[in-house]
Amino acid sequence: MKTQFIFLTVAAYILFSGNEAIASKIYFNEPDSTSKVDMTDFNAIMNGNWVMINWNTSAELNNDYFTVEKSKDGVNFETVAIVKGSSSSSSMVNYNETDFNPFEGISFYRLKLTDNKGQTIYSNKVPVNYRFNVNNSSLNAFPNPNSGKFNLDLTPFENKKVLVLIRNSAGQECYSKVFLKQENEDIVAIDTEGKLVPGTYLVIGSSLNALYSCKIVIK
Repeated sequence: MKTQFIFLTVAAYILFSGNEAIASKIYFNEPDSTSKVDMTDFNAIMNGNWVMINWNTSAELNNDYFTVEKSKDGVNFETVAIVKGSSSSSSMVNYNETDFNPFEGISFYRLKLTDNKGQTIYSNKVPVNYRFNVNNSSLNAFPNPNSGKFNLDLTPFENKKVLVLIRNSAGQECYSKVFLKQENEDIVAIDTEGKLVPGTYLVIGSSLNALYSCKIVIK
């Protein structure tokens, strides 16, 4: 029986790296199948020298497990990790995995979903442009710790347009803003307007040719 992806009009993340949004509702067979997963987002982003993969589901029915896969060419995939699903759930579930040995350059990540009967279906492929930090370049935030107001050093970026994201420890986006990097101006001021609760966050800077990240602590 032909596998179907059902696209509904719901919110879904479309990442700064040009990633496609995943189908929000995935059926293992036809729409009246007894196995399905309602997925709200699927992200793969750089975190230092690793790639962090996270996804959320708002409902799962007879879902057995997820297989995180990666590919250099988008055709031949290998397994990164196998994660047990929630089988049958009607509440939000957050999943996180890390690829400690990512491919350099552009690669692709996807999820293979397997239900309790062994049927499988795949998510959309998410591209990641991974570059090892060159000449010890990095993204630096100061002061750190801070209260949600800090300066960000954008020196690593050659392009003038830089997208800055802040994600919490669960991988959820808490802040997003595009900065136009002017010549001889490498420092920008970030003000999250008191929206971040105390904790550790990942700050991500993205331009067309590179991604960098650093961690900050909010007091």
